[in-house]
Amino acid sequence: MEILYGMQKGKLDFKKLDVAYSMQWASLYFITVVISGGLLGWLLRFISIRRSLHLVHRLFEVDVKWVRLFTEPYISKAFDLDPDKLFIGIDVLVEGSDNHYTIYSGTLDSFELNSNDNKKLESLTLIDVYRRNFNDDLSQDNTTEKQEDKNSDERWYEMPGHLFYINMDRVHNIHITYYEYSEVSKENLLNT
Repeated sequence: MEILYGMQKGKLDFKKLDVAYSMQWASLYFITVVISGGLLGWLLRFISIRRSLHLVHRLFEVDVKWVRLFTEPYISKAFDLDPDKLFIGIDVLVEGSDNHYTIYSGTLDSFELNSNDNKKLESLTLIDVYRRNFNDDLSQDNTTEKQEDKNSDERWYEMPGHLFYINMDRVHNIHITYYEYSEVSKENLLNT
């Protein structure tokens, strides 16, 4: 206001004009840098996750717990497992209709993060899937012996098909187990 008043009266102080002019441009510059830096950071993070660059180079590493839990470089370092022999077993408790719960158990094939919030898990794709009704699960009152083999346990049913897709909308919990398979010689395989 003082500058406008000075211009009307013909008594304009050019020092005040330079400071005001400089402050406007400095403010605009800082606002532009902050907004463009934030957008560029978000874009690089999005590209890094979509193109799996976080697995290739440490520069693109992201702190998303699902990436750490489901990708080989993190798992093999944390649990000292051979990355060439690693596979991930997943047990998922899913709510059905009328409070009916089903456990799906299989090997992780892939996972997807939510496109709007990459910290949320969108879906899991499993292979070699078995299911069983949670209500039919053994209680400790019935027996203390638990059967680990899904082929011999009558409560497990093998799911047909090659891939099983689970949307995370109705999932209550996920149990993750890391396995390291061992190589079997041809002679041992024929003797069994």
